[in-house]
Order: sequence, then C-alpha cells, then structure tokens
Amino acid sequence: MKNTILSDICKHKSLHKDWINCFDITSDLTNSGILARDQLWQTELPNKEKEEIIVIYGVNSFKSMLNISLKTKPVIDEKNNDYYKCNETGISYNISNKNEYKFPGLLLEVLAPFQRWRVKFNGFLTDKNNQKFFIEMRLFWFSTSEVFDYKSNGDNKYLAKEMNGMGVKLENIFEDRYVVCGQLRATLKIDNEINKELFLWGTRSKAYYKTSDNYFVNNFDKYLFSAYTNKGIALEIIKITPKHNQNKCMYYGWALASHGCIYPIQTFIPQMYLIDNNNQNIFPSNFKLQINGKEMIVNNLIIKDNNIINLTINGHNGLGFILENQDIISEMIAIKTNTHLFHVFKKRQSQDLVLNFEDENAMNEELSGGKGSSLSKLKVLSKLDDNCFIVPNGFIVTTNAYQFLLKENPDLDKAIERLQTISWSEKKENFQEECQNVMNNFLKIEMPLVIKSSIRDSLQKLQTNGNTDDIVVAVRSSACGEDSEDMSAAGQMTTYLGIKGLNEICESVLKCWSSQFNIIAVEYKRGYGQLINSPMAVVVQEMVDCDVAGVMFTCDPVNGTPNKIIINANYGIGESVVSAAVNPDNISLIVDMEFNSYDNQRCIKSINDIIIGAKESVMKIKTDSGAGIEIQTNDSNASKCCLSDDQIKTLGEIGLKLQYYFGCERDIEWGLKDGLYYMFQSRPVTNLNAYNEWELTHEFDTGHLDEAEYNTRANLGEVMPGAISTLHMTAIFPAMWLQLSERYVKPFGMKYNAYRRPLQAVTIQNNAVFFSLKDVGFFQFAPKQYETFLNKALTLAAFGHPVEDEQLREDAFERNGILSLKTKIAIQKSALKSLTSGKKLKKFIQQKQDISFIRDKTYNNSFEMFRVFCDNLNIMAEALDIHLEVSTKSSIHNLMLLSVLSNGNIDVTSNSNLYIDFANVLSMTGNSIVSADVPKAIKQLAKSIKDPKKFKDMTPEEALEWLENNNEETAVLYKHFMKDYGFRGYKEWDVLSKTWSENMTLLVTTIQTMIPFKENSNQEILPTIDEHLSKLKTSLSTKQKWLLKKWIIPYCQSSIAHREESKLIDIKCIDKFRQLLRKMGEMMCYKEGRIPDPELIYFVSLQELKILTETRVPKIVMKAKQRKRIYQKLDQNIYEEMSVGPDIRPRNLIDKNDLLQNLNPKAKIPGTPVCTGSITAKACVAKCFDDAKNIQPGDILVTYCTDIGWSPYLPMISGIITEIGGLVSHGAVIAREYGIPCLVGVKNACYIIPNGHTVLLDADNGHIVLINEY
Repeated sequence: MKNTILSDICKHKSLHKDWINCFDITSDLTNSGILARDQLWQTELPNKEKEEIIVIYGVNSFKSMLNISLKTKPVIDEKNNDYYKCNETGISYNISNKNEYKFPGLLLEVLAPFQRWRVKFNGFLTDKNNQKFFIEMRLFWFSTSEVFDYKSNGDNKYLAKEMNGMGVKLENIFEDRYVVCGQLRATLKIDNEINKELFLWGTRSKAYYKTSDNYFVNNFDKYLFSAYTNKGIALEIIKITPKHNQNKCMYYGWALASHGCIYPIQTFIPQMYLIDNNNQNIFPSNFKLQINGKEMIVNNLIIKDNNIINLTINGHNGLGFILENQDIISEMIAIKTNTHLFHVFKKRQSQDLVLNFEDENAMNEELSGGKGSSLSKLKVLSKLDDNCFIVPNGFIVTTNAYQFLLKENPDLDKAIERLQTISWSEKKENFQEECQNVMNNFLKIEMPLVIKSSIRDSLQKLQTNGNTDDIVVAVRSSACGEDSEDMSAAGQMTTYLGIKGLNEICESVLKCWSSQFNIIAVEYKRGYGQLINSPMAVVVQEMVDCDVAGVMFTCDPVNGTPNKIIINANYGIGESVVSAAVNPDNISLIVDMEFNSYDNQRCIKSINDIIIGAKESVMKIKTDSGAGIEIQTNDSNASKCCLSDDQIKTLGEIGLKLQYYFGCERDIEWGLKDGLYYMFQSRPVTNLNAYNEWELTHEFDTGHLDEAEYNTRANLGEVMPGAISTLHMTAIFPAMWLQLSERYVKPFGMKYNAYRRPLQAVTIQNNAVFFSLKDVGFFQFAPKQYETFLNKALTLAAFGHPVEDEQLREDAFERNGILSLKTKIAIQKSALKSLTSGKKLKKFIQQKQDISFIRDKTYNNSFEMFRVFCDNLNIMAEALDIHLEVSTKSSIHNLMLLSVLSNGNIDVTSNSNLYIDFANVLSMTGNSIVSADVPKAIKQLAKSIKDPKKFKDMTPEEALEWLENNNEETAVLYKHFMKDYGFRGYKEWDVLSKTWSENMTLLVTTIQTMIPFKENSNQEILPTIDEHLSKLKTSLSTKQKWLLKKWIIPYCQSSIAHREESKLIDIKCIDKFRQLLRKMGEMMCYKEGRIPDPELIYFVSLQELKILTETRVPKIVMKAKQRKRIYQKLDQNIYEEMSVGPDIRPRNLIDKNDLLQNLNPKAKIPGTPVCTGSITAKACVAKCFDDAKNIQPGDILVTYCTDIGWSPYLPMISGIITEIGGLVSHGAVIAREYGIPCLVGVKNACYIIPNGHTVLLDADNGHIVLINEY
C-alpha cells in the first residue's frame, strides 16, 4: 500500500513541478528573476476563477503579533465577463483589475511577485476588551525565503509513510496553496498618537479554497500550526486526524532554516500533547522533526489567548498560533464589506454622438469621460433609495462627437499634433502662443450639424414644455481619466455656467473642448506623461439655483480617516466653494462604524465641529432674461452656519450611501434647494493611497532573516556612497550580482533564489547598500578556531581591522554551521582560481573595450531601447565577477604580507605595529594605479597653465572654453584627460550620477582653486624599498626581507593595480548603460512624452520602466517624481560602520550629543593607518561630497569615505581621515601613491573633529590629536 501511495505521489509531483522557484541565471532577465515573469504576476494577483484565502502574519520576540486574513470569491457577471467581485464571509464587493486587492480601509498591493507587498490600513480595530482604536498602518512585506508550494514540494517517502492507512486523498495533502516567509516592517499610529515602527517576522500565504470537498470535511479534522523565532527559524506543520479515530494522525509541512532556505519535513516525532477544552489531543507540546538531514527540536508549546502559542525551537524563543478546520480568518483584523449595489455594465461599441444620463452606455468612461460616467451612475443610484437625492437631468456630448469634429477639421487636427510635438520638445519655443492658436482654431469652426442636431434632440428631452431656451445649464469638461483616483484634473479645464439656448450650448461645448489645450491643462497632462489630446466628452447638465451648496468628503481628505466626513458649504451655487472664491463654513461629522465596511451599520454619530467661514460672497443664477452667473455680496447671514444640524446629518447620510454604492471614499458636489438635496458630482478622493515619505524610503528594502542582523557599509559605503537610484537598484544592481549569487551559496548546499536578495550577503535599506555579515558570501564569520585564512583576508580588506564582535561570530556560526570538507575545498578552489584572475581580466578587457549600445542609427522607440538595455545587462554580471575575483586575489596577497610582517600572528591586539608596518610596505613605489593616475593628471593640468592668474580670474564658463580651445599644452592634456577619465566621477557605480564629461564645470573650478599649485612636501623624495624596510618597527630576518622584495610586495602591487583596472572596466560598462539610458530618457520625454523629465527614468523600477515604454501610467510618473524629491534627502544619509537589528538608522538622524557623549576632547582619536606619516594642519570636514568645494590647499580632508569622484580635490590635501575604509580602499590607495598620511576607520570623525580646527594626523602611531588653538 505504501509503495502504491509513493508511486501516486511521484506521478502527482511530475505533473506539478516547482516552476515558481525555477530560475536560470544564465538566461535573460525574466528567467533569472530580475524581471518577474507574467505567470508569477498572474499567480499573485486576484484570481478571477478561484476562491482565495490570503493570510499575512508576523510576530517578534516582544510578543507583538499581526494577522491579516481575508477570503475572496470571484463572481462572473453575465453582462461583463472581465468584471468580477470578491467575497469574504459571504459578503461581496468590487475589486479592481490591477496589481492590488482593495477593500474598505485596506489595500494590499503586489509590488513584486513573491518579493514585496505593500499593505495600507485605515480603520478601527478592537482589543480583547472590545474597546475600539483607530489605526493608521502602512506596512511592507519583504520575502526572506523561496516559495513552498504544497502542490509540488514535500518529501515523497515521508508523505507516503504518513498517508499509509489514513484514507486521505492526495489532493487534500497537495493542496493548492503556497507559503513564503518574510519580514514585515510597519509604521503604526494608534488614535493619533506618535508613529511607531514595528518589525515582525512571519509568512504570507495564498490558498485556493475549495468548499466542495465534503468527503474531507466530514471525515477529518485539520490543524495548522505556524511559528517563528527571534533567530529566523520558522515552521508550519499541518496535522490531519480522522474524526472516527482521534488516536491516529499524520503530520506534514515545512521548516525554515535560519539561513533562509525552506525544507520539507522528513521525519516528525511527537512527544507530549496540548489538550483542548474537550480533552482532545490537538497538537504535540514537544516534538522533534528533521529537515535537510538536520534535527530540529520544538519544546514548551503553551496556548495563550486567541490560540496564540509560546514555544522554543532549538532553544530559541518563538511565537505562533494554531488554527482548526480551515478556520484561518483571524479576528485580529476583521474585514467586513457589503455589496456594491451599482452594477457594472458591459462595454459595447457605440457610435452615439450624444447620450442622456439615463442611457446605459453613458456609464462607459471611454464614451462619457470621467465626469460624465460618474454622473450617469449617480443618476441610476438616485432612483434606488426612495429618491433621497436628485441628480439634475442632462446629457453627454461623447468622445465620438469630439473625434468626429477633428475628422471634419483636418487643419485643427494638424495644429493639435504640432502642439503635441512642441509640448514634448526640450525648448518649447512659442509654446504658449501655440496653445492659444489651437484654442482659437476651435472657436473659428462651426459645430458640425450632425452633432448640433443630436444636442438639440437631447435638449428637448430636458424640457417638457418644448421651449428649450428656458433651460439654464452648466457645460463642463469630461476628459477620459479626469476625476480618477490618480488624476483629478481639478480646475484644469473650463466650466461654463448659466448657459441658455442651443447656439450658446454648442459654442460652450466647443470652448470646453478647446480648454484642454490651454497651457495649464497641457502642462498638467504633460506632468503625468499623458497625451495632450485625450478623448474628451462634455457634460451638459440642468442647473439648480441652490440656496446652499458645496463639497463633501466621506473621509478626512488629508489622512483618509474613515470615521470623519468633511463638508464645506456656502450660500448660493457651489462654484464659490469649488473655485475657492470664498471662505466657506467648514463642518466635520463623526461616523459610527461598527465594522470597517460600507454597510448599513455605518451611520452619522454626531456633528464634531462647525467652523463658521466668512462667506464673503454668493454666486447665483441670473434671474433676468439673460443667462449667466452673478456674484452678490453676502452681508446679512455670514455670521451663522448656512446649514442646519438636520441638513448636515442628512447630507452626511447621503455621502455614506454614495460611498457604499461606489465602494470607495467620495468627493461629492452637492446642493440644497427648497428642502431638496441635489448631487452634481461624485468622484473618488484623489491620492488617498499615495506613498508617504516613510514608504518611499523603505519600498525597496530587503528582508532581514532575523531580529539581530549585522549590517555594514564597509567597502560598499565607499563604492556606492549615499543612496542609489531606483532603476539602478532594481536592474543593474541585481544583474551585477547574478553570477556571484549562485557561486557564493552553492558550496553551502543552497541555491540561488530571486525572491530573497540580489545576493545572500548583500541587503538594501533606505535605498543604501549593506553587507549582511551573518550570511554566507564575502564573509564567513565564525568563532576564531573556525576562522579561515580567506575570511581574515576579506575582513581586513573591507574593514581595515579585525571584527571582534563575539555575538556576530556565534550567530553567524549557528546560522551556517561548521564548513564541511566539500565546502572548504570549494572555497579554497575559488581562492586559488582568483590568483590567476589577471589573465581573465586581460581577456575581458580585450573583448569589451569598445562595447557600445548607442547605435549610429536612431532607435525607433523607447521600448526598443528597453530591450537592448535588458538584453545586455549580463555584461555587468561578468564584469563584477572578474572584479571580485581580482579583489579576492588582492586580499590574499595582502594577508600574505601581513602574515610575514607578523610572523604568522595577525592579531592586531597583540601586535600594535602591524598596520603601521603594512602601510609602510604598501607605500613603496610600484605599478601605476588607475585611481592615483586621475589626480596626477589633474595636477599636470594645473601645472601646465602658463598664466595661472588669468585662468583663476576667469568665470567657469570662460575657463572651460579656454581649456578646450587654447593652443598650449594644457588643451592637449585636457583632451587626453577627458578621453581617458571623462566617463568617471562621483558615485560612478550609479547610472544616475553625472560623469566629469557631463559635469565639466566641477573639474574647472577645482583647477582654479588649486592655482597657484604647490607640490606637497611629502611627495618630493620617495624612499627606496630598502629604506622602507629599514623603517619597519617589526624585526625581519634576511629571508623575510628577500621574500617581501622578490615576491610578496610585487604581488601586492600588481594585484592592487589589477583591482583598480578591473574596477575601471566595470565603470566603463556602467557608463555605456548610462549613455543608453540618457538617450532613452530623452526619447521618452522629448519624442514620446511618456515622462515630463528625462531624469525620471532613473526613479522608476525596471518593471515600471517596462510598463512606461508600452503605455502611459500617471501613477508611475507621480511616484517617480516623489522618489526624485526624497532621493536628495536619502543621499545625505550616513551610517555607522556596523548596525545591529532591523532598524538601521542613519547617523545624521541621531542626536549629535549621543555620538559625542563619551568623547574626551584631549584624548587621542584612534584609527587604522594605511599610509604612514605625520602632519599638522587645518581639518576640512566634508560630511558630503558637496562640502568638498570648501577644501583649500594644505587641508587635511576629514570625510566618511572617498571614491574616484574626489580625485579633483586630492592633489590639494596634505592628509586623509575617513570613517570607513579598508587596507586597499580608495583613500588608502591614493594616500600611498601620494605619500600623504592617512587613517581609516576613525569612528564618528566627521562629528568629533570640528571643521577648520587644527589637528595632528599621526599615522605613524595611528591616532589624531585636536590641537588647542588658544
């Protein structure tokens, strides 16, 4: 029987292969996981055919727990096959066909399938005492594991053994459900208190729920147990028990190892049991299980309130829960919604030029525009609820009529096309005149008779006595996309009020159509990347000369608080309020909410506040024979509220009904006349779900595996200082690590998975890049007795000093274990391979030297350029792979040097002279270093200027022109510099950054500052190798000196040179992509109008860029603008060398007094010497690159770190002090080449050294002293 079950399991799994976790790093971006496959999106998005149960839960060691659970059910609408509803506990509601699940108060947005979700919640929750709290929550869920798919994962032999004799069907075990482990990062505000951040770890799962399996429900009990520990260990176990035999059961599921890999359970041994109120054994309280051949021990399960469980896993405290019999809808966040009564009608092809509000086709936004479609729906709704409100009659001149007008007037169409081209162009010559020209062309033409006739017919239906000249109407624009959640277009196009007669109505319709070409409307559309000639309808609606009118929001429009309604009101018609012509009465109401839903239990509780406005004037319809609007001064009744309490509450109730009907918060225009309530418009409240600053800061974070991750900016803070751009973060950055991702984890029995991180040991926080020190990759930290030679080398290279944190060593060792012989051999082979990387580098340079993605011919469109960009990103993986091999070789040679200098004892704590001697040896002359060649070339430029005073007195523009065109040697040197190094610059690893060839003014102004040029005295006489060796504080034997001179020093010098050369080719490759993206941004802006600013291309993700090259999405453009604004702030962030825990706070946000509280100003400030020497000079503290302009000749530069971008300033300085940096960091290499003293790893140097203060930089002894200047 067991063999039969095993055979069935194997057959089942052969039909359901694990495609979700299937990646090929050698393939294109889609198959490698950098750009998500369409199938992954379809799996994560709302399903139109199956019921779904979605659960997101998280816990932490502080006993915090969050559980979001919901059930959705698709309903096929007979009249609209692409429309569907979802169902939770039997109640229906609409959800959008986008990358989101949207419910009252709750939004779940899929940002990247199986990688990142966004959750936004505004609503009420109740505690165990039934007390309500208003919660504002914004949350990100970040994956930390691969996906466990119950259909395809599981240990075959174990499952066959467990199922034997149970009578359970395969489909009950291999359920249609997947689980991903992850970190939740949330910001919470409870009842308007201060925002609090919350960090949780747990799972996100989706199950396709089946209600038809009566056999299983009637015959089995099912328990689901899930838990997480503070060390990142997690598990999920399902117990199935036959109802007729409670002593028999089976267990299956998975466990997550602390390094982020999920494994199916291979054995399960229960011990003691938890007992429920019916004296039934519901689950073992102690048990053992085996995963991946390793044992896991779970003890001390204790059930608390709401089935929450305390426990330990492998001795680490954890928190979890038990659910019974599919009851996985948690009451911790209960989402209850009601049916949206409004019916969505099937979109049909229609040739109608004019549609009455009541016409079913009028609801189609493609025909009626945003405003017209909304009014048509309002008209239908006004008849559903005892006529509690009235929608004045009217009709819509459709987008068909607009297209017909353009077809009949080809000259007008050409003028619009010309304006479109000008609006996209960079210079926009005569832009305002062209806008006015198009508008004037509209006014020169006659309304086509067929449209005018249709308007006449609809107008006659509004007037029962047949005299259409008596009807006073409003004529308002209704463009497609107008009045939407993403684009309100408020005030962009013209409204005409108090219009009478057919001819005047036709003229006003033409004016409405023309108004979308006024310069304000054109710029508005341009700002969202939209076509300026959007399909446009016009609404013609009977006017009501209201006694009182205004606007109403069914939530707080600022923060989305759902239990508030805001009403603005004034006497007369509502235009005075809508146009902000007066200060209206401002009224707020409190809504009684039993659930976070739009059902009948939501009602007006009370009037919260009434603020009487000045109501300076009133707008009324003219009462004489003419038409139009008149403005009257309001003298008599401005001091009191223009609405009674009963009217306020009735308006509020109507607002709640409209919110219920439409299924979202509404922005409503209303009016009162003779005791009757009129509704003139109902649109979604705009930008309620827009990203706030906290979300923009953390949307691209990667998940931490546990609560005490160690992250460092060492090395990466130099290579990629500040923040990195969105496109670089989501495209080039993961592509760079692609080949390494597999290589670094494979020896440890792991495999590459795109859902976790670009590389196991690299993480992103606050748009900055960190090394994760507990993960396998560059560093394998372990107790000292297990530390490898290579790990010591890499640690010293990155940090410039040993990392002595014992907790880090213990945690990393627990996560990764003792290296197996196989793993050790693989690591050693990789290290040995790196020693021959010079040949590989040379070959790569020959192959890629002249690579270019910029064709001689012009690309046809941005999508073509996007494909070229994606198809060539694998080059970055090759380039970085070689660079890191060469860097490893350099680290090994440096460690060999340290080993000789220390006689095998590289423990700096017992050998304080080791780094000083190391710095001395590496200061010896040798091969030319690329990083040092750059400042040398700048120095030569400055020295070559024959008339330095004249050059210094020039403006930067004049100096630049002279450099490019003079007949002296300087012009030749300048051109050579730009050819050799023009593609380099500050933050050169990021495609966003400007190179020297793009920012030539920087180079010019720096040269002007250097003049008159003075040679640094430290650079005049360079000692010989023997002289260097004689200065060493370590006593060396003759054999050691020979070994250093003949082998080790040349190896160190050549490997450093190779390291810089490999970096150079990396930067060249990045610059090729930079050039392509510059052209692509210009095309998308100036040729296609998809983005309003070419630089916005760097602030969209790779997925968003793909979408923008295919279509126009205002939401993406707006988010890119927000990211660009916040980037400047994020780019200023500076971090400690090492951070522990998930809350990696920038140091510049920490109180300076906290950093300096233990500082003794008279004490010596320690650092790691990387180039010896001693200098006393003024300190120029440059906390960011912009501060570098303050450097004066002879200053000691004090900064966080340096990269090649600082090169123009380096010939002027006399010493370098950096907060981070290793033995072969950029600052160290430059200092040794120039022979100037340099200390790295000086903690908080930018804060403890005052700018302009005189300091003694003593690199001979490894410290700094602040000189008393008084």
